[in-house]
Amino acid sequence: MSGAVGFSVWYKNLWNLRQKTEALGESCGFLQTGVPGCGFQINPAYERLIGEDGISLSGIVALTALIVLAGYLIIYNIFSISIQTDLRIYGLLKNVGTTGRQLARIVRMQAFCLCLAGIPIGLATGYGCGVLVSPALTADLDRIGHPQEAVVGASLFVFIAAAVFALVTVYLSCIQACRMVARLSPIEALRIAEGGQSGVKSPAGKARRRSINASWWGMALGNFGRNWKRGLIVMCSIALSLVTLNGIFMMVRGYRLDVYQRAVMAADFMLDKLPDYAPYAVMNGITAEIQTKLNACPDAERVGYVRYSEEYHEMEPHLYQVWEQIAQERLSGQWLERWEQMKAKNQMKITLIGIDKAGFDRLEWCGEACTWEAFLRGEAVLVDNPLLAEQGVHNYQAGDDFVMTFQSGTEKTYQVLGEARLPLSLDYPYANLVTVTVLIPDAEFIACTGSRAAMRALIDAVPGAEERVQQYLEETVLAEDSALLLRSVLNLKASFARYLNKYYFVGGALAVVLALIGMMNFYNLSAVSVLSRRRELALLEAVGMTKRQIRKMLMAEGCLYLCGAFLLAVPVTILFGGRLLTAALGQAFFFNVHVTVLPCVALLPLLALTAVFIPLSQFRRISGKGIVAYL
Repeated sequence: MSGAVGFSVWYKNLWNLRQKTEALGESCGFLQTGVPGCGFQINPAYERLIGEDGISLSGIVALTALIVLAGYLIIYNIFSISIQTDLRIYGLLKNVGTTGRQLARIVRMQAFCLCLAGIPIGLATGYGCGVLVSPALTADLDRIGHPQEAVVGASLFVFIAAAVFALVTVYLSCIQACRMVARLSPIEALRIAEGGQSGVKSPAGKARRRSINASWWGMALGNFGRNWKRGLIVMCSIALSLVTLNGIFMMVRGYRLDVYQRAVMAADFMLDKLPDYAPYAVMNGITAEIQTKLNACPDAERVGYVRYSEEYHEMEPHLYQVWEQIAQERLSGQWLERWEQMKAKNQMKITLIGIDKAGFDRLEWCGEACTWEAFLRGEAVLVDNPLLAEQGVHNYQAGDDFVMTFQSGTEKTYQVLGEARLPLSLDYPYANLVTVTVLIPDAEFIACTGSRAAMRALIDAVPGAEERVQQYLEETVLAEDSALLLRSVLNLKASFARYLNKYYFVGGALAVVLALIGMMNFYNLSAVSVLSRRRELALLEAVGMTKRQIRKMLMAEGCLYLCGAFLLAVPVTILFGGRLLTAALGQAFFFNVHVTVLPCVALLPLLALTAVFIPLSQFRRISGKGIVAYL
């Protein structure tokens, strides 16, 4: 490229790339920033971050907030349970003169000692997992002819930031525990350790306790209300895992392979010599010899061709007026220069496309469609409508005459049957803003241009025979001409699966971690509840309450907690799940979210089993020692 000058600008960070680039273009006088060939263009590599294949900034923020909240919940609950278990010890320390500030410092030192052991292990494990899963997490939809490779690297700054992040999370999580220990009095600690309650009892609370039914169900409700603060933390942590699971299910259903396939591939297999960069394209790369081999494919259901020729047409006054208005309102730079050159010669560039029945069946119509028989009968053509013009502006309309003088010297007058265009995956693949696309039958194209070569070939396989067709193409056609580019529905599906795997992996791992956190919190809550009330349970058994009734009471308490988590997860999913997914992943045109809570409903039996099994296992631990041991 002679005389071309390029500038590379490096920003300090990746925030607001599009806005900064537009502002930079305006300040430099490049009013067409973002249009190919005009002004500054964002590096295509960053499309992973801000394009259709990337995760939006809001999605990253939401995911990070979810991880922070999950970590906070489990650490907060663990420290709260630890303090409840060791309250007698803290009370004795307070009694011998230890101040509340010193006790809080002890709790913080315990947290930081755990960090000293846990953070290095976490960083090492995280690095190992990152190396293993990075190829899957960075998988994008393949660009034909451009294989992608993941390069794994490590930065000291990332490790330091992760360690600081973990320390801050732990510190925030143990603040409430430190306050609880600092405010605790010795007498109160001993009373709680023996199964009593802390704090001053309000008259309303006494009245509420007196109104509770003495049945096992009423006692379960009373215990649930008595520990509602700790229970709320548990319910929130379990609800987070349920919401995440709902989100993964909605994501799986939201990505539509059929929508993506229709946009990027018009057939099961497509062959051409059209790379991304136009100067290297061979516009008629499907020769007659290749067509003969393609037609002989035994497992092909239908084989079609799209042919291309660049022609010029003497502009009628109407066409001249249409494009003059478009040029004044929409064109600039090189496109405006091209229009001025065509206007000086009064010749419009024609993108002449020859199609057979396979291409005709895939046309996108603007207005009333015609039949294939009408298209073949007589001297007929189809034209496109100008994309840059306002609605209602036409190059030609049905019934107009179109006079075409071909490069071969042939001149013909055609009748326009209607307005239509090929799908993007079959059309001329490069930017061409100043042209009129004219579609004519395949046989007419060959007769008028004298060329049998095609721009594209499209092959539909017999259902179930896609692998045999691909093998035939690779062994028969690609083996002899390596310049051909094959677009395969099999490769497309494999690429789409790899693209989704990164979301499945991240979402699935997050759901499993959150579920484990929720179950750990529930297990710890049940353990502390049973252990701290062992004297109370022994007294109930002593005054005549059977073990069967006690087990029912404990199971009812567990069901209340898990039902509360379910009732939290459902409205959160309905109100916010769709919005968060759309904000995080909705940039892709083939993503359409459908809000559902089916995973929550499907997990109800498992939640019920958990609510029954965990409290019973805790009660079994203390019931073996007998009543007298706790009286």
